Amino acid sequence: MYNWDKLSSINMHHLLKHTYVIFSNSKRTAMQGLTVESNDMGACPPGVRFLPNDIEVLHYYLKNKLEKKPLPPVNIRDVDIYQFNPEDLAGMYKPTCDKPEEWYFFTPRDRKHRNGKRLNRKAGDGFWRATGADKEVKMNGTVIGWKKALVFYFGKPPNGEKTSWIMHEYTLRDAPPSSTTGSDDMKLDVFVLCKIHKHTRKSDTKREQDTSGNKSLSKFQN
Repeated sequence: MYNWDKLSSINMHHLLKHTYVIFSNSKRTAMQGLTVESNDMGACPPGVRFLPNDIEVLHYYLKNKLEKKPLPPVNIRDVDIYQFNPEDLAGMYKPTCDKPEEWYFFTPRDRKHRNGKRLNRKAGDGFWRATGADKEVKMNGTVIGWKKALVFYFGKPPNGEKTSWIMHEYTLRDAPPSSTTGSDDMKLDVFVLCKIHKHTRKSDTKREQDTSGNKSLSKFQN
């Protein structure tokens, strides 16, 4: 049993690392005292929400991933998201946690042209379009990376049908370049970290909640 009066003095990351047990239908593998699934991990334990801020995303997840260090016990998959529509990704993979419904992925990025640094944003049946300027992410006053917001469009640029799918893309400052340098290599970098979610208007959310509540009340009255 933990002495909850002294819990503030406990390294919470260490505590979570050695006490969370996450189940899956696939074979489990033991790693540093944590039971993790080898393929498709389940959602976070009940009551747990995955809400890292920008600094935490860059410093504890992307930086550790690129430096091949152990990651905190949350399932962030390695997926080339540019092969799929975001809606297909949502159907193929569970959210990183049940709530909020957000999908985190480590993904590489391709160049648009072999000798350039412009990115190929084509994805599935459409493309991702950046909105606004990149946001600097600072830790102790020093820029450690950037956050970019993008929206998914069906079709081909410069036109296309705008969707409600949003992506926040995190890139690390001084990240290592792609290790392959062949003449046909189009990879710009090893990994960036992307958070994808579907934007829902507050009016739509309220309408869904009201509809659900009315159905439950009707069932109770019947």
